[in-house]
This record gives sequence, C-alpha cells and structure tokens, in this order.
Amino acid sequence: MASDGYKQRSAQASFCEMVFEVMAQECGLLTERYDALIRNAFEAKAGPQGRRMLSDDAHKDNPTVRKVRYAPDFRLQLPLPDGRLPLIEAKFMSAPRFLPHARRFDGVEVEVGRVGDIEKHSLESYLEDHTNDKRRTALFVICTYHERPVLLEFVDRIRVLATGDGQRNAKAAGSGTSHSNIDLASMRTVDEFFRRELDIELVGNESWRKLQGLIGMALHQVQAPEKYRESHGATIEAVTREIATKVGRPMHIIWQPSVVRHRAQGGPER
Repeated sequence: MASDGYKQRSAQASFCEMVFEVMAQECGLLTERYDALIRNAFEAKAGPQGRRMLSDDAHKDNPTVRKVRYAPDFRLQLPLPDGRLPLIEAKFMSAPRFLPHARRFDGVEVEVGRVGDIEKHSLESYLEDHTNDKRRTALFVICTYHERPVLLEFVDRIRVLATGDGQRNAKAAGSGTSHSNIDLASMRTVDEFFRRELDIELVGNESWRKLQGLIGMALHQVQAPEKYRESHGATIEAVTREIATKVGRPMHIIWQPSVVRHRAQGGPER
C-alpha cells in the first residue's frame, strides 16, 4: 500500500502537470505526453522483455532504458527559433532539500530558498540530450518556498550547485535515489520564458492571472503544516478542479490529462 507521503507527492506532481497543460492550452499550444509516447514505442519494439528492463535496476545504466525512464513529461508542438521542439519536465518542490555541500557555490553562500532538487539521473539524461538537433528540454517548477513560485528554464541553462555522486541527503523524502541540487535563481519566470522563447505574452492574459491566483491558494495550503497533514490531498484536488472549472474544463477530467488533450483537439468527451 502506498504511503501517505507518496500519495502527497503524487498529488503534487499531478497538480504541477495539470497547471502546465492547462496553461499551454489556454495559450493555444498543443501538448502531448512525451513520456508515454517514448515508453509505448519502446515497449512495442522490445515487448515483454522491454517492460522488464524498465522496471529492473540491473538495466538502469543502459542508455536506451535511461532515455525511456527519464523522458520528460510533455512535448510542445511549437518549434523554438532554432527549429527544435521543446520538451517539458514538470516538478513540484515543497521543501528545500539539499546535499551538505550545496550551500556554497564558487565560494559564495547560497540562500536555502534558492536550492531546488531533481533526481540525479533525470538531470544527467536531460543534459546529455541538450545538443540534440530535434528537441530541447526545459524544467517547469512550482515551488512553495521560492520568491518566484512558478519557474521555467532550459535545463542546460540551470546552474547545478551540487551532484549526489551516489550520496543522498538522509533527511530528504522520496524514492531514495541520488539527487542533484539546482539554483532556482538561475531560472526564469514562466512569463519571461514564454515571451522570449515562444513569443507568447502571458502578462495581461486573464486565464494565466486566474491560474496564478489558484496556484497561490494551493501553495498556501502546502505551507500550513496542520492543513497539509489533515487535508493536503483533498485541497490539491479541490484547487485543481477549480483551475479546470475556471478555464472551462469539465471537472471529471482533472486526473486524466489525456482527456483534456483529446477535447482540446476537437475530440468527443470520453
């Protein structure tokens, strides 16, 4: 049975993905689940053996398995100025977790509120891929403790403060895998990224203004320990439902992003 902590992290991840997807669609951007696309293609080619390889850590260093395991969440169907398609990995950060040596970078003390974390192997996979001539990965972050709570930046432009190298912060929650610390101050806000990289203006966009307000409501709940313990999952679901309602999405599709995409492309409600 999944632990409460795992359920909370899953709810946070789903919330983050939903926010990005609805935001993109309100800007007229078509998205697709890139992670599912890559996994399905791999399993169709490799069959049952491929599925076993993805779940077996004995194959974790296989380059193909790594690419499938750590495939970003979304692909946007809008080319960047250089012709590549942007891939988006969505991540919710609820508490600063850092390796002991992450607080100093180039001899300068780093404020705790600037330290974000990401799974080490995910980051390595995205960085290995940043020279690809067809795609470029960006990290979308909703963060409860940073002064700019919604961030978006190309992975190869994000400053890496420390790398796990097989070690892990013993106080960090999660899967137990090694992670790396990144500097959130090196990331742009979503509106800055959209303006410069996608030529889309979010400032003044009514749907984005509503989303920002509802994101703030969700983050307030996460930051209140007693409410977090008692009703975090319900609060995230309620706020996510409100996001969908405010931007005109049927409430019953909240935990099924694929249905949102299907309807956005003119398909019938399922």
